[in-house]
Amino acid sequence: MALRVTLSLAVLFSSTARAADCEDPGEIVGEVEAAVLSTRFDLAREAADRAEAAFGCTGSAEAQVLARLWLAEGAMAHVEGDSIGRDQAFASAWRVAPHHWTQSFGPDLEALWREAGKQERGRGRLELQGMAEGQTARVDGAPLPVPIDLEAGLYLVQAGEQGQGPVFSRIVMVPDEQTLVVRVEAPAGAPVASGGTATVEPERKRKGTGWYIGAGAAALLSGTSALLAVSQNGGMDAAGEVDTLDAHYGRQKAMAYGSYGLAGASALCLGIGLAW
Repeated sequence: MALRVTLSLAVLFSSTARAADCEDPGEIVGEVEAAVLSTRFDLAREAADRAEAAFGCTGSAEAQVLARLWLAEGAMAHVEGDSIGRDQAFASAWRVAPHHWTQSFGPDLEALWREAGKQERGRGRLELQGMAEGQTARVDGAPLPVPIDLEAGLYLVQAGEQGQGPVFSRIVMVPDEQTLVVRVEAPAGAPVASGGTATVEPERKRKGTGWYIGAGAAALLSGTSALLAVSQNGGMDAAGEVDTLDAHYGRQKAMAYGSYGLAGASALCLGIGLAW
């Protein structure tokens, strides 16, 4: 079932912080890689959070730095036995920089990265709500109109005015067959708007499919039941005894009622499918 996801984003970036206090995302990603190679996954996750914040603070969205981060996270997921998380991270890294591999992670993981990158991925939808007039969305650094359908995977989502740093920045997971809704909510008095919320909800065009299938099945059974009810007429015409006649009549009556009930169920399923 397709769902629609909403997350909360709360990241404030002031112009002063950008000028003086921003860390270099590339340097922090180097810390993530070193921590993964030494299996210090607690340090790796802390550094990954700092790297995500640095993307917002600096406004940077370099494809190779993003790929390095997701390769490191994929390698960490592999060691932890999370093949799904590994493939999601590897496929995302391949998407933004298909020619970059971190050699220190070795040839075995490189083979898995190439395999994940070449696999066909499902698609989801990204929506941004609540942006102020003049703000644009950037996905992996590229200005894109939203809502937009994207290959399922990890994305750096930023928003702000052209030529200025982002008012919010967050790495999000766009799920397969789902819609990720990011709501930008600027707190009162903030020097720069903050990141807002993000939700996942079912997509209507996909969610009603099951009801349509149910309506069709009920309609088919209703027609079959009606035909069986009519077929009892022959038995009643040929019946030589009252008991036999009554038996055929009882079956015909039950099948007719069943046909009416199934027809009603079909109409109900159709109505729910259209309204969902």
